[in-house]
Amino acid sequence: MPRRFLIGLLLAGLALLLSLPTATFAQGGSPTDGLRAANAQVGLAMSQAEAGDLVGAQTSLAAFHTGWETVEDAVREQSSASYAAIERAYDEARDALVAGDAAAASAALAELDQANQAFVDGRAPTATATQAAPATLEQLLPTLTEVSSAMATGDAGHAAAELDAFRTAWPDVEGDVKARSAEVYRSSENAMAAAAAAISAGDLTGAQALISQLRADLEPMVAPARYGVFDAFSILLREGLEALLVIAALLAFLERTGNHDKRGWIWGGGILGIVASVGAGLIIAVIFRGVATGSNRELIEGISGLIAAAMLFGVSFWLHSKSHAGAWQKYIREQTSAALATGSLLSLGMLAFFAIFREGAETALFYIGIAPSIATGDLFLGIGIAVAVLSVAGVLVLWVGVRLPLRPFFLVTSGLIFYLGFKFIGTGIHALQVARVLPSSGAAFLPDLPAIGVFPTWQTTMPQLVLLGVALVVVLLEQVVRRPETSRQTA
Repeated sequence: MPRRFLIGLLLAGLALLLSLPTATFAQGGSPTDGLRAANAQVGLAMSQAEAGDLVGAQTSLAAFHTGWETVEDAVREQSSASYAAIERAYDEARDALVAGDAAAASAALAELDQANQAFVDGRAPTATATQAAPATLEQLLPTLTEVSSAMATGDAGHAAAELDAFRTAWPDVEGDVKARSAEVYRSSENAMAAAAAAISAGDLTGAQALISQLRADLEPMVAPARYGVFDAFSILLREGLEALLVIAALLAFLERTGNHDKRGWIWGGGILGIVASVGAGLIIAVIFRGVATGSNRELIEGISGLIAAAMLFGVSFWLHSKSHAGAWQKYIREQTSAALATGSLLSLGMLAFFAIFREGAETALFYIGIAPSIATGDLFLGIGIAVAVLSVAGVLVLWVGVRLPLRPFFLVTSGLIFYLGFKFIGTGIHALQVARVLPSSGAAFLPDLPAIGVFPTWQTTMPQLVLLGVALVVVLLEQVVRRPETSRQTA
C-alpha cells in the first residue's frame, strides 16, 4: 500500500506541475494587468526625457523592464507581434538614453508606450498559420558572422543593418535560448544592445568583441549534446544485466529441477528476443527519421524521454519488490514452474523470449529518445563499452558459474534507474519547452547542470525535487520497515 500511494502521489504531482501555466511562476496577475502597471513607468520616463532628466528616465525604464520580465512570456504566447514590437521599442529607448540622445529617447519611449497600450487594449495582432515560419538559431547565426565581416572592413552602416535584422528576428529564438540557459539569455540581450550602441558611436573594435562573444555563447545551443558516453553505457548495461539475470535464473532453476535437457528452449527464446528487439529498434528508427524534423525533433525527444522515465520508475519499483533473494527466487520459481506445468516446451521458450524482448524494446526506446542530443561517437562508444562489460559478465555468470549477489545487483541497477529517470524527466520537459509545448519560467538561483538533466526552470526543477523526495521516503521505509522484517526472518 505505501508503494502504490507513493507512485500515485508522484504521478499526481508531476501532472499538476506540468499543467501549471507560466503565469503561475511569475509575479502579478494576468499579462494585461501586469503590462498596464509596468507601462506607468514608461509614461514617467517620457515625462522625464522631455524635461531633460535622462538619468531619471533610465531609472524609470529599468523599473518598466522589471515588471515586463514577469509577463513577457505570457505576452509572447498571446501575440508574438506585440512581443517583438515591445522588445524592439524598449531596446531603442534604452540605447538612446545610454547615448544621451533625448530626442531619439522620447520617440522610442512613445513607440514603446503605444506598443504596450495596443496589447492592453486588445488591439494586438495574433499569430496565424499563414505567417512565415519563425527563424531558428541556426539560421540567425550567419547574420552575426556578416556583422563581424562588415565591421572588419569598416562598413559600419552594413554592420548596423545586419545587427538590426538579427535583433528583429531575435524574439523567434530567445525563448529557446532562455529555456537552455537564463544566463546566456541575459548576456545576449545586453550584448546586442551594447554592440548596437558601440556601432552608433563608431567604436567598431568594442562592437566586434561583443559580437564575437555573443556568437560564441549562442553557437553551442544550435545542437546541444545533453547526453554522453556514460548515459549510452548506462542504458544498455542496466537493460542487459537485467536480461542476463533473468536468463541465468531460468537456466539455474531448470538445472536444479532436473530439466537440463530443456535449456535449449531458453537459449532459443532468448536469441529470438534479441533478433526481435533489433528489428523493433530498426522500425522505430525509420519512423523516427521520417518525422523528426524541425521542432518535431524536440517534441519527439521530450515525449519519448518522459515515457522512458515512466517506464524506468515502473521497473524500479518492481526491482525494489524483488530486491531480496527470497522474493527473486520465488518469482523465478513461479514463472518457470507454470511454464513446465503446462507441458508445453514452447511456453518455456516464450518466457525467455519476452524477458529479452521487453528489455530490448525498452533499450531501443531509450536510445531513440537520446539520439538527437548525443554525439554519434559518444553513443557508439558507450554502447561498445556496455557490450564489452556484458560479454564478460555473461561468460562469468553463464559458463563459469559465478553467481551475482542479488542485493548489491539490485541496489546498483536501482541507482542507475534513478539516475536515468531523473535525467530523462529533466531533458524531456526541457525538450518540450524548447518545442514551445510547455512554458518556461525560471529564477537566477536555480541550478543549471545540463550534464545531469538539471535546467534553470521551475517546470524541470520541481518534478525532479519531487522525485528526490520520493526516493528519500522509499529509502527511509526500507530502513524502518523492510530491514527489521528481514532481520526477524533471518534470526
